[in-house]
Amino acid sequence: MQTQFKIIIYTGKGREVHPAANLSEAITLYRQKLDEYPQSLILLVRDIPSPSPASDGSPVGTVTSPSPKVEKHKQIDSRYLTQQTDGADPSNPLYGKVAVLSGTFEQIHMERDQVAAAIQRLGAKLNRSVSATMQVFVAGDKVGPTKFKQVEALRTEGHDIRIISQMEFKEIINKFINH
Repeated sequence: MQTQFKIIIYTGKGREVHPAANLSEAITLYRQKLDEYPQSLILLVRDIPSPSPASDGSPVGTVTSPSPKVEKHKQIDSRYLTQQTDGADPSNPLYGKVAVLSGTFEQIHMERDQVAAAIQRLGAKLNRSVSATMQVFVAGDKVGPTKFKQVEALRTEGHDIRIISQMEFKEIINKFINH
């Protein structure tokens, strides 16, 4: 069983998937795609294929399950939905912006409420739903497909919405909160 990598790009026209055989190739491809698609969400993911069949041809570790379900994430606590600019650095990229978050933030070891609290500490107004007033979309793993489609539709209509990956968000936190 060989581990492979994929670069997934969410553009205004849909999703592109580019396979890579190893991590080095994936990183090179990821960097190329960052230059090629500067305003798109680009993910580098490790793809672990299913186990190969046993030597007798029977499947190994095959588990049948119902069709995949979209995982519902815990709703953000309402206390994080008020904008608080006190103590926030006005030079940070979220200051004074309207933001929406989606997904999980396991790569940066944060719970959704921790991400929401950090967004608030950065001086942004956090909303639970996508709207034409939003300016920032903080995207984790397992981004809600409906939210992402709404963001892409707004961007296609000409709305200036910055998509921030969880790694970029962690860099912002380190620079403007944990300095």
